[in-house]
Amino acid sequence: MHRRILAVAACFALAACGSGETATTTMHQQHAPVAAETTSSAPATTAFDVTVQGGSVVPASSVRPVQLGKPVRITIVSDEDDEVHVHGYDKKATLKAGQQATLEFTADQPGVFEVELHHQDLLLLQLQVS
Repeated sequence: MHRRILAVAACFALAACGSGETATTTMHQQHAPVAAETTSSAPATTAFDVTVQGGSVVPASSVRPVQLGKPVRITIVSDEDDEVHVHGYDKKATLKAGQQATLEFTADQPGVFEVELHHQDLLLLQLQVS
């Protein structure tokens, strides 16, 4: 009888240790992705898509916030041939009607910068880098 009590007590002790280890492992697994995200060396890209049709910009031209030091990608599709230009960064791309053009750069200068079509003299958006 005494041996049965010891055996049952040993089972409870092992079960308690096992559940404690499981809780620790689960907690570690829950926190591991957060640490991986914060230690990532590649900053997230701020992306904007713009369409120009019939002289109108979709979405309507506006000021778009960009964090200083972050990569920026602007994708433009126009129904007319043109040239897109990012002032201040001196980035340009040639637009062919109906084809997508993409400008990519790092927002390493603070300020407000216009993105426009040259031939149509059309403001697409403004980047507010801070």
